[in-house]
Amino acid sequence: MAPESWAAFGIMFTGVGTIIGGAAGILLPSGHRLGALFALIAGFGVGVVVLGFGSVVPRYEASLFVFFLAGLLGLVAVCAGVWLAVRMSRRS
Repeated sequence: MAPESWAAFGIMFTGVGTIIGGAAGILLPSGHRLGALFALIAGFGVGVVVLGFGSVVPRYEASLFVFFLAGLLGLVAVCAGVWLAVRMSRRS
C-alpha cells in the first residue's frame, strides 16, 4: 500500500469518529448530550498520545502509518465513549 493511503485512511477514520460523536450528540437525550462531547475529547486524546509515542520510536518517526494508527485508535475510543454514553443514558 502506498504511504499516502495510510494518511488517507487516518483522515477518514478521524472523520468517521467525528460523525459518530456528532450523531450521538444529536440523538442522546438532552441531559446526556455532553457524553458525546467527552467521547470526542477522549478520541482526540488517544490520537495525540499515539502520535506522541510514534514520534519517539525511531523506526516509526514521522510515519504516515503512525497517523493511520492514531486515527484508528481515536475512532475506537470515540465508539467506546459513545457506547458508554448511550448505556448510561438508558440506565437513568
